Amino acid sequence: MKNTFIKAIVEKNEIHSKLIFISVDQETGFDKDLKNKLGERFIMESISEQYVVGFASGLAADGYLPIIFNHAAFTIRRSYEQILLDCCLQNRKVIFLGMGGGFATAHLGPSHTTFDDIALARVMPNMETFIPCGSDDILTNLDYIINTQNSVYVRLSKYGKYNLEQYSIYNNSKILYRNYGNNENQICLISTGPISYNVYLAIRNLNLNILHIHIPFVKNLDSNDLIKLSQNSNMIYIFEEHSVIGGLYSLCSEIFIKSTEFQKKQIFNYGINDCFIHKYGSQEEIWEQLYLDSNSIKKIILNR
Repeated sequence: MKNTFIKAIVEKNEIHSKLIFISVDQETGFDKDLKNKLGERFIMESISEQYVVGFASGLAADGYLPIIFNHAAFTIRRSYEQILLDCCLQNRKVIFLGMGGGFATAHLGPSHTTFDDIALARVMPNMETFIPCGSDDILTNLDYIINTQNSVYVRLSKYGKYNLEQYSIYNNSKILYRNYGNNENQICLISTGPISYNVYLAIRNLNLNILHIHIPFVKNLDSNDLIKLSQNSNMIYIFEEHSVIGGLYSLCSEIFIKSTEFQKKQIFNYGINDCFIHKYGSQEEIWEQLYLDSNSIKKIILNR
């Protein structure tokens, strides 16, 4: 995902003339290309996340468009106050590009996992949160991310080459969906980020009536679109690589509770239930522990 995002910037024919790319002590894999494309507007900074946010806010005040590239575990949490007050409060747009989101670097331990970043970003006014499933999401939404007036937190995970096949955009919104079977007595599965690909793998060969909804933007989501899209489903399963507090489950619950059909729906959530993940391991191993891998998701649906 990181490669897709940065490569797309490098290869853009008409790049934003005020775009400044700031890498916080991280090699991008495209350092030479960024230097050739941006010149002095490609900046490598040492580990100083709070300072860099203040620096970027000042650049934004002067009309520049800063992109801060860092590890997701340090992007939002470590610089929360500076992002909230220097960027969001002042309405100075900065793009926060966080690589290794979720449990992509869980082999480095709890300090390098992110299960609270979506909640932290969601609560900030003037901040949008983008959690792509794969490279298609990034390429489809890159122009929007660059041109929106709000700051944007981009949570990148390990996946990138995997995409959702035969999914459609609903009603010109950012929501992607696919119907499996027909619309009668549908099971509705809602997910975001690379977990959406795990859901896709789990259900693509099942002979069931399933609606799968992938939500790449968990801020400024049109609630009416989500309600209309899922109105034929009374069983809803929500899967996320994040705490169930403040993440996708919270978002969907906030939306569904406003619906007159809410009491008829059963909602089940699969994510992190108010705890730390102390296990060191691969992203896939943590997914299995949390029942977020494709095999676990398939069993959940079949044993409903």
